[in-house]
Order: sequence, then C-alpha cells, then structure tokens
Amino acid sequence: MGTKPRGNTYATDFVVKGVRYRASFDHYEDGVKWEADVRHALKMGRPAPEPNNNGKTQGGGRVRTLGQLRDYVLKNHYAVHARRSLDWAERNLRLCLEFLGEETPVADVDEETLDRLAEHFRKEGNSDATVNRKLAALSKALTIAQQKLRIIDRKPAVPLTREHQGRIRFLTRDEEVAMLTLLQRWGQQDLHDLIAFAIDSGARRGEILSAKWVDFDATYERWTIWENKADHPRTVPLTKRAREIIKRRRRATNDHDGPFVRMLPSTFRSMFDRVTRHLSLDDVVFHTLRHTCASRLVQAGVDLRRVQEWLGHKRIETTMRYAHLSPRDLELARDALEAA
Repeated sequence: MGTKPRGNTYATDFVVKGVRYRASFDHYEDGVKWEADVRHALKMGRPAPEPNNNGKTQGGGRVRTLGQLRDYVLKNHYAVHARRSLDWAERNLRLCLEFLGEETPVADVDEETLDRLAEHFRKEGNSDATVNRKLAALSKALTIAQQKLRIIDRKPAVPLTREHQGRIRFLTRDEEVAMLTLLQRWGQQDLHDLIAFAIDSGARRGEILSAKWVDFDATYERWTIWENKADHPRTVPLTKRAREIIKRRRRATNDHDGPFVRMLPSTFRSMFDRVTRHLSLDDVVFHTLRHTCASRLVQAGVDLRRVQEWLGHKRIETTMRYAHLSPRDLELARDALEAA
C-alpha cells in the first residue's frame, strides 16, 4: 500500500516477510521515510525503528487516554521492537487498566494513583515480585508517553518494591541427565534438543525460538542474538553439544527459517510439565535452564562481567544474583590474609 492520504493525515501500511507495519503521520514525507528506514533496518538484520508520528494513533487521533496509550504502545513498540514480550505487556496492561479505567486521561495518572494500583494488586494476594511485573508494563507505557509522544511533561514515580533475592533454582548434572534421558526414551527429540541447547547457551526462550539459520556462522560455532530483552545484539560461542544439535537439525529439518522456529511454547509446555512432574521437579520451569547456564559459568570461575555479556543482562545487578555461587573468590581472600 505504501503511504496514502487519510483525512488530515497520511497512513503508511506495508508488509515485510509476512509482518505488517502501519502508522499515521502528519506529513507524506515522514511516512515514506519511515517505510524506507524499516525496510533497510530489517534487511541489515536490525530491529525496525519506531514511527515518529507525534503521538497519533493509527486512526489519526491523538493519544489522550490510557486505553489509547495501551493500543499505541502494543502496536508501535512491542509488536515492532519486542514481539516476544507482546503477550506479557498486553496481559499486564489489561490488568492495570481494569483498575484505572481505559478512559482515564494519561495526564491524570500521578504517584497517588499508582500507589492505589499497587495496593490493589497486593490486596488480591500478589507477591511484591508479581506486583512489580504488572507495574513494569505500565511504567514502560508512561515512559513512551513522556519521551516519545510528549503527552505528559513528567513521568510519575512507579512504586516498585525491592524484591527479596531468594535461592536461585538451577539443575544439577544428575537432574539434567534424568530429564534428557527421559525425553529420549519418550521419543521427544525436539524438546530434548531445545532443553540441551538452552542449558548450553543460557539464552532466553524467545531468543532460541526466534533464532534463524542466518544468525549462525558458517561453522555453527557462534550464534548472534539480534532481538533480545536488553536491545543489544550479542554473539555467543556454542559448546560442542550445542553445535552438534544445530548441525543435526539443519540436516534433518525441512524448515528453512531456523532450528526451533516451529516449536511454539504451546506445543511443548505440556510435555515439559509432564517431564518435571514425572521426575518430581515441580519447582523447575523453562527459565531454570537459563539459571543453570549462569550458575555453571560462575561456579567454573568465569568472572561476572563475562557472565553478564554471555547472558545479555543489561545491568550488572542482575548478574550479581549468582555471585554467591563463586566461593573461591573469598577463599583466595582468606588465603591472602593467612599468607600476610
């Protein structure tokens, strides 16, 4: 379709590799430029840029209410730049707006409003961590309202609560062997490969499922993760086991997109739960595999900065959760004192 007049604005609408991109602009040239920028970014393997449409909805009206802000953020941020988080954002924004009201003006949301929202979630029995996750989606929307749409001058402080850092659950070697052996016995090779690759790469579920063949180098020794939570592409070297999995799946599959792109979470979640129940690993979820990789890196003596880079953590504080697993650093300090 390209860019065409629509009332007092211009609508840009086009499709790239089955994904539709739409936005409204005040000027024809802005729509044409955005389409060119999106096509170029996707061709170079980068995320598509957000449309700079001055806070207009796809219908051409200004974003004024929380409902309009939710729709704008889902379509122009998450659907374009963070597609793996789209369902998460949609669910948590819906829960926030059920309490705040879709017709509430964005400008009316202040600290007192957010405090009442947080208290509402706690009264429903949500833990501090769960409340934080729900408020995080609204916080991101308000950031976009201030910095990009400029419909509020100041973003109200979001009352996030400091979370207790409890024990990090990770798989022991015996638990890993038990899971993989059981999956092979049950003929679940796809899930076997997915779990083993997740443990050895430490990647997030969405990163693995969206991996394309072009993201691996010619020898399958390195994998570049272009779309991730921190919005910073990273390249990780693959273990021998991970390389063998990718090579075997490349030879065996008819899928020309990537090694795991056909494995939707809904297709393997029930089997994953069945395996953990069978082995009495009720506290194990898919994210436990990422914790397992991080824990093994730290226990092997890899410094936290390298672990941060490997996992793609945006903040070193996130990586510091694993610091207690490296007791040898303190043992070296003790030895230094005794030698003094």
